[in-house]
Amino acid sequence: MTWSEFGRRAAENGSAGTDHGTAAPHLVTGGRVRGGLFGQQPSLPQLDRGDLRYSMDFRRLYASILADWWRLDAGLIVPGHKPLGLVA
Repeated sequence: MTWSEFGRRAAENGSAGTDHGTAAPHLVTGGRVRGGLFGQQPSLPQLDRGDLRYSMDFRRLYASILADWWRLDAGLIVPGHKPLGLVA
């Protein structure tokens, strides 16, 4: 599973890169992972002060790994965040 503490902004900055932003994609791989896209693709025309609007709280991804992969009680660590069911 990939993880980053920050996303990237949609627009290019003065250094031909992008600044830290609010939303980021994550990648989960493994033999038991259900393939596909979870969440909504961000809309480039509908930014929030230059930032992508995320469609899913990252804690749902954490809940999924805790509950479905490690078989732990995700509610103790990320209460209120339902696992995605991305692991078979």
